[in-house]
Amino acid sequence: IDNLLKELDMPTTAERWIQKGFEQGIQQGIQQGVLLEAQDSLVEILKERFEIVPKSLAQKIKEIDSREVVKSLFKVALRVNSLKEFEDKLKIAMN
Repeated sequence: IDNLLKELDMPTTAERWIQKGFEQGIQQGIQQGVLLEAQDSLVEILKERFEIVPKSLAQKIKEIDSREVVKSLFKVALRVNSLKEFEDKLKIAMN
């Protein structure tokens, strides 16, 4: 069957699986890149507001695996009055 498909210039089952896996890999890479960018931006917002962000806090932000959580923390970062207050909100968000 695969030979017949090749003669008809149609992808084999294996080729379709490879292509699907490749496309899924690209999509996951894009999503990971978007998450990393959001995490970096959140740390930058905190640096802009509070000048110094401890490495431990930046690491906690990097451990967040949900873009939606990071996005909600943007608003928190803009409203809190201290890094301590942000860390308290971060603990709640991560539970």
